[in-house]
Amino acid sequence: MKAYIDQRLLSSRIGLRFLSQQANAKKYSNSLCLPKTTFPIRNDERENEKKYMKEITDDLYIWQKKNIPSSESFILLDGPPYANGKLHIGHALNKILKDMVNRWKLLNGRQIRYVPGWDCHGLPIELKALQQNVQEGSPSQIRKTAEDFAKNAMDDQMNLFRRLGVMADWSSRYTTMSHEYQISELQVFRTLVEKGMIFRQFKPVYWSPSSRSALAESEIEYNDSHVSSSLYFSFPVNNFTSNGKYYENVKALVWTTTPWTIPSNLALAFHPNVNYGIFSNGEQKYIVAKNLVPFLSLLKDFEEVETCTCKTLQSLTYQNPLIPGKVHPFLPAEYVSDTTGTGIVHVAPGHGIDDYLLGLEHSLSPFSPVDDNGAYTKDALDGSLIGLDVLNEGGKKVLELMKAKGMVVQLTSYKHRYPYDWRNRKPLILRATAQWFISLKSVKDKAIEALQSVKMIPANGMSRLSGFLNSRPEWCISRQRSWGLPIPVLYEKSSGEPLLTPTSISYIISKMEVKGVDAWFNDDEDINWVPPEFRTKEYVRGKETLDVWFDSGSGFTTVPFRKNKPLIDLCLEGSDQHRGWFQSLILIYLAVSGSKNSPFMSLFTHGFVFDEKGMKQSKSLGNVTDPEDILDGNNRTSKKQLYGIDLLRLWVGSCDSTNDINLGPNLLNQVGESLKKWRLTCRFCLGNLYDFSLKDEVAYNQLHRIDQVALAKTAEFQNEIQSSYESLTFNKAVQSILQYMNSFLSSTYFDSIKDRLYSDDPNSLSRRSAQTTLYKILLTIIWSISPIVPLLSQEVWRSFPNTLQPSYSTPFHAGASFLLQGIQESVSLEKSLLLEEYQLLQKIKYSFNLLLQEARSQHGIRSPLETEALIGIEHEGLQNVLKKYGNDLSLILGASKVHMDRSNTTDESKNSLWALQDVLQCNLGKLQIKIKPAQLKKCLRCWMHTVSEGEVCQRCNGVLSS
Repeated sequence: MKAYIDQRLLSSRIGLRFLSQQANAKKYSNSLCLPKTTFPIRNDERENEKKYMKEITDDLYIWQKKNIPSSESFILLDGPPYANGKLHIGHALNKILKDMVNRWKLLNGRQIRYVPGWDCHGLPIELKALQQNVQEGSPSQIRKTAEDFAKNAMDDQMNLFRRLGVMADWSSRYTTMSHEYQISELQVFRTLVEKGMIFRQFKPVYWSPSSRSALAESEIEYNDSHVSSSLYFSFPVNNFTSNGKYYENVKALVWTTTPWTIPSNLALAFHPNVNYGIFSNGEQKYIVAKNLVPFLSLLKDFEEVETCTCKTLQSLTYQNPLIPGKVHPFLPAEYVSDTTGTGIVHVAPGHGIDDYLLGLEHSLSPFSPVDDNGAYTKDALDGSLIGLDVLNEGGKKVLELMKAKGMVVQLTSYKHRYPYDWRNRKPLILRATAQWFISLKSVKDKAIEALQSVKMIPANGMSRLSGFLNSRPEWCISRQRSWGLPIPVLYEKSSGEPLLTPTSISYIISKMEVKGVDAWFNDDEDINWVPPEFRTKEYVRGKETLDVWFDSGSGFTTVPFRKNKPLIDLCLEGSDQHRGWFQSLILIYLAVSGSKNSPFMSLFTHGFVFDEKGMKQSKSLGNVTDPEDILDGNNRTSKKQLYGIDLLRLWVGSCDSTNDINLGPNLLNQVGESLKKWRLTCRFCLGNLYDFSLKDEVAYNQLHRIDQVALAKTAEFQNEIQSSYESLTFNKAVQSILQYMNSFLSSTYFDSIKDRLYSDDPNSLSRRSAQTTLYKILLTIIWSISPIVPLLSQEVWRSFPNTLQPSYSTPFHAGASFLLQGIQESVSLEKSLLLEEYQLLQKIKYSFNLLLQEARSQHGIRSPLETEALIGIEHEGLQNVLKKYGNDLSLILGASKVHMDRSNTTDESKNSLWALQDVLQCNLGKLQIKIKPAQLKKCLRCWMHTVSEGEVCQRCNGVLSS
């Protein structure tokens, strides 16, 4: 019973002492220099947008334009997005990347010239106009509706771009439908006419029946899953004789995947260097390339009965049973393949480029009995197919007629790569029409040569763009639409001959400068558009409009001339623009200017956005990410999830944007965690600078050694950031920022200075040394994150304590020299040595933490402050290195005390209840690390176990007494 009572009394005393200590600890806490800041842990996204957006976008752009010399300009030409509807996540990716580049250049003292643009003409917008009850309207009505639609779409898009924090000259934005731009573009066109590069030709072009317009190669995409009819068929040969022997019923066996073109057949082609023969099964006799027969199952039981020489084939003629009474030739052609088909190709000069060129050699006209809708005209098979769609009912009807004539040998389905309209994803046809072209023969080689001096990011962009350019001998620039810039051509009413000269174009431009481009489409008299010297003949205005790629490719006219320097520093667009805008921009510029140099110095291409599973985002799959959902938090599943501008921008910065990118809720959550880390790191710095001013700054040579190490690590971090931004690898910059914050600041440096910051005398050199370092670190962090998250950066900037509030409005006004604080220069002499010492400290700390973890599990240690460290050192030089850190060495490890001795440290821990040890090797020798329980009591003010008697340690007692 006595033992029980003694135990209860003892427990009561312990409890009372604990309560007493708690009360005293609270009393002492008021004397600590604990962090104070108005910067919140969580931001108010909408409030920050209202408070800070204008000063980091519109105001900033105006300021830099006025205050930074134009001789230091950085020009990023905006590849204009299409003004046809709501923006998607790819648009946000593109504009944010451009803004990060511009902001980085501005931080480094370059004047930014970034004028946003919009592509406003073309089929998608015209279709929108047609849907608004103007199907039967005049071109003028269609154009007015299309213009209104484009304006509304452009305004909506611009509002979202501005919400993304994009800094730009919005008031000077260019649009391809503006009066000034269109006049400038017509002047570009006139220059090409003057140089003899514009011509008109009746030849096969890619035609979109769904769009009712010709397309250029750059407007085509290929569908690898398209299914066509694979048709082996025959044409009867007239009077086949070989070596004096006559063969009856000989037929040419032909293979095609476009049976609908057979009504346009005018010849058969064979390769002059391929061996051909007649193969028979006793009933049928077919002319086929010999080496293909083993691969043709339909000729399984056929045997060769005669050889056909090139001379024999060239002397033959044949008939098309669908068009009786006409005789057609066999023609030699190098493009005929002997690896597929039968080695004999049916030639329709109106429906194939190779066929067309072969037809030119042999005076065969490009016969094409197909209308704008892709339907047969009355000229096809004497009108028996009129109005039938060639890719559907018309093609089926042709096959039925061929079967009735006994022409079909084998018919199967064939899946292959086929050209589609890139706008509406519908199949194209090749169709001969009269179109306007730019000859690229003289300029494409210049363009490929000019690209050699362009910096490509990624590097494979060079081969892609060069390959596309090399495959284009000409460019079809005419479109059969109402909504576009008209080609300023007049046609003689009686003959249809075009009038297109520099003189006629100049006259038309002069009229448009006064009356506007839309006047071309109104009911004005045609004669008013004809120059007086040509009015001896009657002319009508042309109805064709220019390709929209010609519109956007003329965008270089919006950029001011720069002497001895390319017009544009950077173009940055999606990788699909290798086949689009990048081509049109460099081709038109070189053709017009006569320069040998590319208009742009660097070219950056980014990938496309997919979902988290790597699937392409589409409405049908329900995996589309709306950028406004991220901005407004509509996609959040919990209140803890972050949303807003900074989150979206940091996601962009985190991605390797040169490849395709994934996006989804889980990825955004990961980005959100990184953003929280950035915010809390800044908050720690701000909170511990509340009573610091520049007059308190400590000179570098008076800083604590660990503070000097921190500046050396910061200098190393600055170099990494500089390299990443300059190479436009923003994801590497983000990785460096996170590594700097996590691996150095949070895990090492912040813990090592908390005791000095909180417990030392407010004006002591030790505390001011830590604050001086924190101030420089915070400015470096702001410098590193500003291009990516300018809103967060500005919020931090405005949260500086009054004693440190910069006179600059934003970090971008301050610039790199202010933000970097000359850290590189201050640590230059010792940088390598300090970084080596840091590596040593990290090894010691790692070993200590392993022992601490063991102490937690085996001996119930709750805090590292409950321990002391013992370091046994063999080498005097190593001891001298560690002595530089003094009492900070214990703070770096987190222990209450560190003992150092060149002898064995076993005796130091002889009287301890327990001790754990480890051995590590460094370049200066071996270290023995031991950990043991702290021998002294806990100070109720600083919590370090450094009290021999009383409640507070000697250091804290001195602070309280001062």
